[in-house]
Amino acid sequence: MANKFKKGDKVKVITGKDKGKVTTIHSVNLKNSTVVLDDANIITKHVKKTDKSEGGQIKLPAPIHWSNISHIDADEKLSKISFVLDGKGGKKRVYKSTNKELSEN
Repeated sequence: MANKFKKGDKVKVITGKDKGKVTTIHSVNLKNSTVVLDDANIITKHVKKTDKSEGGQIKLPAPIHWSNISHIDADEKLSKISFVLDGKGGKKRVYKSTNKELSEN
């Protein structure tokens, strides 16, 4: 099955503590159905001091389930994604609202 979310896609968080934030996808985990966003769902991790690191508090993005985000089209409106077959037998991702193709990264 093809994945509707890919690295570099522009999305908007629709639920959770960062609701309304517009950001891009940093990475996608297909096994857990999660994505890591660039500037959303930031957590603080406490790291113990070792020989290699100083330790302390580190802020890093945590995964968020992809049901909590939605794609944004060029007009900054929420849009769902569908797949359209091209003439060569491949699939292309298009916005359902405008039927425009997503730019590949």
